[in-house]
Amino acid sequence: MKKTKESLGRRVVTVSVMVMITVSVFTIVISMNAGAVVIPPSSTIEKLVFASDRSGNWDVWMMNLNGTELEQLTTDPANDFEPKISPDGKKVAFTSLRNGNPDICILDLQTGILKQLTTDNPEFDMQPTWSPDSAEIAFASRRGGYDAIWKISVSGGTATQVTFPTMATPSERDISPDWSPDGDHIIFQSTEGHNDRWAIWEVSLIDGTEKQIIEFFGNEYNPVYSPDGTRIAWNHWLGSFSPYTNIWQADADGGNREQLTFGNFMDEYPYWSPNGTQIVFQSNRGGILSIWVINIYGFDLTWLKIGGSSREPNWEFRYIDTTEPLAPMISSPTHPKEDNLYNNNDPLFIWMPPSDPSGILGYSYNIDHYPSTTPDTSVDTTTNSKSYANVKDGTWYFHVRAQDKAGNMGIQGSYQFNIDTIKPASNVDALSPTQKTTSFTVSWTGSDTGGSDLKWYDIQYKDGLNGTWTDWKTQTASTSAIFGPNYPLTVQSGHTYYFQSRAQDNAGNWEKYAGGKGDANTVINALEPTPALTPIPTIAPTPQPTPALTPIPTIVHTPRPTPPPAPMPLPRISGFEVEFAIVGLLAAAYLL
Repeated sequence: MKKTKESLGRRVVTVSVMVMITVSVFTIVISMNAGAVVIPPSSTIEKLVFASDRSGNWDVWMMNLNGTELEQLTTDPANDFEPKISPDGKKVAFTSLRNGNPDICILDLQTGILKQLTTDNPEFDMQPTWSPDSAEIAFASRRGGYDAIWKISVSGGTATQVTFPTMATPSERDISPDWSPDGDHIIFQSTEGHNDRWAIWEVSLIDGTEKQIIEFFGNEYNPVYSPDGTRIAWNHWLGSFSPYTNIWQADADGGNREQLTFGNFMDEYPYWSPNGTQIVFQSNRGGILSIWVINIYGFDLTWLKIGGSSREPNWEFRYIDTTEPLAPMISSPTHPKEDNLYNNNDPLFIWMPPSDPSGILGYSYNIDHYPSTTPDTSVDTTTNSKSYANVKDGTWYFHVRAQDKAGNMGIQGSYQFNIDTIKPASNVDALSPTQKTTSFTVSWTGSDTGGSDLKWYDIQYKDGLNGTWTDWKTQTASTSAIFGPNYPLTVQSGHTYYFQSRAQDNAGNWEKYAGGKGDANTVINALEPTPALTPIPTIAPTPQPTPALTPIPTIVHTPRPTPPPAPMPLPRISGFEVEFAIVGLLAAAYLL
């Protein structure tokens, strides 16, 4: 999606931005499980890369800041210039004419391999600058017929346009990019809206907007950020008013401008020291184009007398790694404990890549029966795992060590593993041919020659030769048990019982059952036991309560008073009447 810039009507686009992390090449912070570990470098040397014609044409050279170890990096007959060291100190990007027109090339300082990054003939691609993570390069290009800032991955591919001059005049140009330390901006020089006069601009890589930072009464060009991104340095030139150029500095937003160099000289191509206190630049102060250093606080000038003409210096610390990588931390998912024996003879090993500021190139490994063998210097793998198949029984050691990209071979790490694939042996001890009782003791024994020792036994039985083998004891460490009379079944006279065993060792190896008749058998030859009669329980009578006798009340006869008899005539009494009267008298007498 395009945006219209309000100030000048310039067209910009929003570009895709990677999340970038600034990594110092001077102190390496490695993240491990235990936390952040700071590994001090073996040594750090301040390096300058620059272009020089001391060999007859312009080539890229490198030396220590003190002038020692001068080294020619490129030797092509064509001109190579505008070198920049990558932030990680591993590569140098530069502009080369070896294909007839300017293109960006990258030289790997560790391997010496040179790669041409841009190939868009006949367009001009020049003035490379690195992203903070060393993954991309921004450059000036005349693709499309006008100068603009582009960027491209160091692995190659399609370049992406970053700035878009409005081309209100045919002379509008954007060149000389420099990437901000936070990765969010690129500063550059532009003639946008100034009729061939250069000003300093900045483009956001977040939303693509551009803004002018510094515009003077002359020309402002070759801008560079300070290492912390708070300041910028650049060239100031009055143009037709003066042939001389000077170095200036200011805040990153253009404020607090300050002139650093003075005099009638051509001071150009400033570049900050890694600590931000000095600036290196090219100048003709000594009567020859050469490299100078100025202290931004005291204005002290130092001339680096290299010999020949030199220009476009780039000042970096370069990490010199002489420390061997640490021993890898090894583990094994198939043999997780070094002291244990395992029946798996296809071991797998994995290891944590050791921390190393140069990065790990690969690993050398081997296995043997010795605890401290050092693998050779060949790189066997670039992965962090190794498996083996059909390793013989015994105690073994796996050894691995790393080689870093600086060529240092590391300390070996070693891991013990033990293999035991020999099955144990066991058997049920011989029994008496016959048993006179329905319960008896069965015992068993076993041994292990593989070295891991016995763990436990499984014991089976069956009733009769054609019976089914049935588990009796499983995973038991005991070596004997009582069989019968009612467990694990009711033992019967006249039956033959068979027994077999198998053992497992601590490495996990199981012995196979013998099968068939098993290990031992015996016949039960005993009378069936007569079952005891169960006495019928005597039921005690429940005592019944004796009812209390209710006494019969005694009837006291109260005789009636006898009235004096009236004289009556004597009746005539029949025999029946006499008898009745006698009975009545007797009853009355009884009651009395």
